[in-house]
Amino acid sequence: MVCKNLPKFDGSKSSTYVPTTQQAPTVTYADQTSVSGVYSVDTITVSGLAMKGLTFMEITSSNDANGAAFDGIMGMCWPGDGYPTTYFQTLMTSGRFDTPAMGYYVNSDYDTGGVVMGGVDTARFSGGISWVPSFGYAADGSGGAPYQFFMGLTVGMAYIGLDNTTTKVPWTAPADNYLSVFDTGTSYAIVPAAVASALHSNLPGIYKVASPSGDTYQAEYSSTLLSEYGSMQFSFVGQSGAVVNLKLDPEVYMHLFTDPQTSTNYYQSLIIGNDAIQQSTTANGPVVGAILGNAFLQKFYTVFDYGNNRTGFAIASRDGSATPVLTALNASTTGTGSAFGDYWPPNTGPMSGGTSQLDQIQAYVFMGLPSVALLLTTVISCVYSFK
Repeated sequence: MVCKNLPKFDGSKSSTYVPTTQQAPTVTYADQTSVSGVYSVDTITVSGLAMKGLTFMEITSSNDANGAAFDGIMGMCWPGDGYPTTYFQTLMTSGRFDTPAMGYYVNSDYDTGGVVMGGVDTARFSGGISWVPSFGYAADGSGGAPYQFFMGLTVGMAYIGLDNTTTKVPWTAPADNYLSVFDTGTSYAIVPAAVASALHSNLPGIYKVASPSGDTYQAEYSSTLLSEYGSMQFSFVGQSGAVVNLKLDPEVYMHLFTDPQTSTNYYQSLIIGNDAIQQSTTANGPVVGAILGNAFLQKFYTVFDYGNNRTGFAIASRDGSATPVLTALNASTTGTGSAFGDYWPPNTGPMSGGTSQLDQIQAYVFMGLPSVALLLTTVISCVYSFK
């Protein structure tokens, strides 16, 4: 049995538990793991903050034969049509805190980290926050899939060599100007196969290995290998059409593994090529072409700003012993940062609504923003406090 070694939820031990017979929709993740179950209702408490009558899914079956290293998943994005309201969204709409945002970080041990609900932890990052507007909700505010995720419009990737030479990665439709999902529940950074191939072609000693997750890239272990590699740069449409460039150093995107059969050490890139994850958004919109998980997010303190439907990135301070400094997401804790570049997407494709490239970018990005009034009618942005 998949879950035989994991703690299991036992509703009979909760005085507020209300079972139902309503079947929950099957959920399928990017790695094709699927789960199904029934809806139940209970009081859910995180760090002493309780929400009464929250609907959740009790998983009764899964196609994962190996089981998981965790006991469950708490989704934090907007729910799709017909799905229950999430814990975080319920907190927002009930006015339990004043800042509709979350801050997320991964410590340097890669096994621990944390999330701040209702604000940010300024002890966990340095410098300004660079903001990437999101296509994170349907344009009509309906919350229809696949728009309920925090996404950024990716308009370029590049390899930056040790001599600072920038090699831009070419690709063709349908991957041009694709949407990247920022996903804390994914380990790797999954990008279009052609993009991954072009990026890794710049790395000496690298070779491709096919895997169930997609095209992976490995290299034999050498104590000096990482010093021979440059940085991988991701470019996104930022605030007001500016471009935000976020770089991953080789110490971030390369990981040391050990072959369990031969005990041989080798390096593997955490950037994987996989076209199977692509899905269309609208007839004239870009595809969802990448899922950027913790392989990408680990370098940054990531802020999911529900109030403005955008994702913020600042250089993370990954010291697990840092004393938290919980603060509201306001003018003193946000900014545009300094990670802007000069790369512009081609003057072609579905972007429309203006004559200049900047006008086109703005029209393209902001057509995907939600009506905030539909989502946050009771939330007031002021000071950080739990009520």
